[in-house]
Amino acid sequence: MTQKILLPICVILITPLSLFAADNLNSGIIYGSEVALMVSAPEGWVFNDTSGLAMGINVMMYPIGSSMNNLTTMMYIRITEENIKPLYQFIEEDVQIFKNEKPKIIVQSADPISMNGGDTVYVKLFSGVRETDHECVAYIAKGKSVVLFVLTCTTQENFKKNLAIYRSMIRDSQLLEMKLIR
Repeated sequence: MTQKILLPICVILITPLSLFAADNLNSGIIYGSEVALMVSAPEGWVFNDTSGLAMGINVMMYPIGSSMNNLTTMMYIRITEENIKPLYQFIEEDVQIFKNEKPKIIVQSADPISMNGGDTVYVKLFSGVRETDHECVAYIAKGKSVVLFVLTCTTQENFKKNLAIYRSMIRDSQLLEMKLIR
């Protein structure tokens, strides 16, 4: 009986998601084991969901006209799985990894971003080792999954120019927690 009721509900819930992806070829739904993220590339950007898979990157976005060989600005999203720590601890450990790799790095907290669905995304800025290091990482957790939204630029000018676009992309994304119903 439960299966008969759940099937129509699932069809209703999934239909808008598939329409979202079909209407805009520069968008998609990224799946983790416990989350799904609906995301669109900013206008004038490429949505590439294949090139970063070998590196654990679910989707890469970069300005149209760029290529994988000459990227000066890129956004990417990675979903980590099996996180059992509180988000603040995950972020602290991620920051420590950056500091271990680049001891002179400057790390700053930035204003959090409120997603349209009401979720809060916490933001860290990384800079200062070389003139080419400008990165912003935004973190949000659902269940045992953590979604990382990353903006990386080779110049401070590109970083400043694209930070608002990056924040807007995150704000307009929608994060859904998935639960297995048995």
